[in-house]
Amino acid sequence: MAPTQEFESFNDEDAAWGTVAQDAAVEDKTFQDIAVQNVRMRLFSLQDLEYKEFHRKLLPTIDPDRIIGVRVPKVRALAKELRNTPESHAFLGVQSHRYFEENNLHGFLIECMNDFDDVAEALDEFLPHIDNWATCDSISRKRSRSIPTNCSQK
Repeated sequence: MAPTQEFESFNDEDAAWGTVAQDAAVEDKTFQDIAVQNVRMRLFSLQDLEYKEFHRKLLPTIDPDRIIGVRVPKVRALAKELRNTPESHAFLGVQSHRYFEENNLHGFLIECMNDFDDVAEALDEFLPHIDNWATCDSISRKRSRSIPTNCSQK
């Protein structure tokens, strides 16, 4: 085979791998979108409209349409349920969330991480997206470098 034919063959193969990589990226993005929608639906299933109205008054700088109205213990319980799942990893890949409770869940999922360096990296990425005092005050990493306490195993 002539070198140019090998090179053309290599380019064809390279192009095929590029298509595979693009398809995988689209598939990952689609999975991420589905994961976010599933989490959002679960949060809405936990909605308490009286709590939403109460919480809206505590967060005057947040658009009321961005508050679902889910009590913090229920969001924490959802984080414990979702931790270390492909769905939670996809959800954590999104830094800017639409709803207040999604931001809280994001922070609570970070709390559930076991590796200190992963937690530090995730917090560095997420902190610029925190836009209110309640989310900031809710995130609490109560564990040492290696001993989990916030999200103990079931």
